[in-house]
Amino acid sequence: MALLDNEFWINERMLLIRVLFPLVYNTILTSAERSIAKLISDIGIGVDWGLVNEDALAWAKRYVGEQITNINGTTQRYVQNAVSEWIGSGQHLDELTAQLEPMFGKTRAQMIASTEVTDAYAEGNLITWKDSKVVQKKRWMTASDERLCPICESMSGQEVDINGVFTDLNGQTYERPAAHVRCRCWMQPVVEV
Repeated sequence: MALLDNEFWINERMLLIRVLFPLVYNTILTSAERSIAKLISDIGIGVDWGLVNEDALAWAKRYVGEQITNINGTTQRYVQNAVSEWIGSGQHLDELTAQLEPMFGKTRAQMIASTEVTDAYAEGNLITWKDSKVVQKKRWMTASDERLCPICESMSGQEVDINGVFTDLNGQTYERPAAHVRCRCWMQPVVEV
């Protein structure tokens, strides 16, 4: 399972940095100010605030980076487990969306659920077709309606070797759908007789 694309997780990381970094940095500075005020009143020493700010900033960057890596890893495992359980359950996609909603909110939960399910089923089909030794090619299929995007439209009907890649109008390659978030494409097996 792809667990969405790298761009999604990079965006998640940036959102978390924007939220967490100022909180952590301000908390560190507040704590440092209190500690220094205590030292000044108790011992009467002076402090170079420039050095305190540099050290606090460096620590905050390291800490937030480590925490976001941990948060993203936990989130990815949560999504992976939810999708795996959902596939085994046979429930409607709305059930998966509902399970993801507390963590991501309704809109993002819908986006993640549809993308991950598309990705998981495409990968499952591809594995099965390769193992069958009967399917020689795969064909990119699209939902041909008003929501069809130019990227997927450019691959519509494209046939490639079972181990090949599809190429979109921008030269980007895909082993299988999903080509993007909320992609509704699928593949068909091609058996040459």
